[in-house]
Amino acid sequence: MNNIYTSDTELYNILGFYVPIKSILNISSIESGNINNTYLCTFKQNSKVSNIILQRINDSVFNCPMKLIDNYNLLEDQLNSYLRDNKDLITKDFIPKLLLNKTTNNKLTIYNDNSWRAYTYTENSINYNIASSPSTILNLGKGLAAFHFIFHNIQEINIQKSIIDFHDLNLYLNKYDRALKLYFSKNLENPLICEELDNLFKLVDLYRPKSSSFYKSLNTLKISRQLIHADPKISNFLFDKNTDDVLSVIDLDTICFDYLLYDISDCIRSACNKSGEDISNARSINFDLECF
Repeated sequence: MNNIYTSDTELYNILGFYVPIKSILNISSIESGNINNTYLCTFKQNSKVSNIILQRINDSVFNCPMKLIDNYNLLEDQLNSYLRDNKDLITKDFIPKLLLNKTTNNKLTIYNDNSWRAYTYTENSINYNIASSPSTILNLGKGLAAFHFIFHNIQEINIQKSIIDFHDLNLYLNKYDRALKLYFSKNLENPLICEELDNLFKLVDLYRPKSSSFYKSLNTLKISRQLIHADPKISNFLFDKNTDDVLSVIDLDTICFDYLLYDISDCIRSACNKSGEDISNARSINFDLECF
């Protein structure tokens, strides 16, 4: 999805809104993201080499980029408030800081009809697609818990939805049904059903009745709702290279006010799948009980 080409000249011009162009040493693409185009930018000022993150917002997914900026400002304000009152191991880098465009003094930069932003770079950090050890998973859980605790006071009315119905299971089931109906209507005589698809059909049929009981439970039980990350897979956490503690939580465009259960379960799903997020062979996916 993040396939819009940006020339080197454009990248240098955009980065020039944040640092002097003459100080730029290198710009390299970060390929791990699925939505936005992200770049690691290295520059040198006063004999010191530093990095920042430059990112193009994919407006086909996020059609109102300013909502993302407003939500992020809300997180930054809450983090600063928390740090004033608490002297624990969480630092100001727990979420990367959004940088100001030095020309416009705004945090959103529009260049050639595309929306851009820049973040501080979390030094001495490492990013995982698959947990390296059980202690990494433990630290991942601590990092997510810290995120929930720090931002639990943010009120729903103050959060702007960036993706509507992002966690609506019924919506996805309806899309699945429509896709299935369309496929079979076009392939009446010879529908090609491989083993993986057949297994998928059986799983959906098996678990579909549970979706109604799931929503009934949410409505009748006191399941906590608050600000959640909404996409807390392991690759959205940055770990300390030395201690393996969580340093930063990233990719916060999906934040919303919803059930805490969504974040916890999705984080568990990601951490306990030792095959990682991006695989071509569905058979290699497994849920590791030791990780759980």
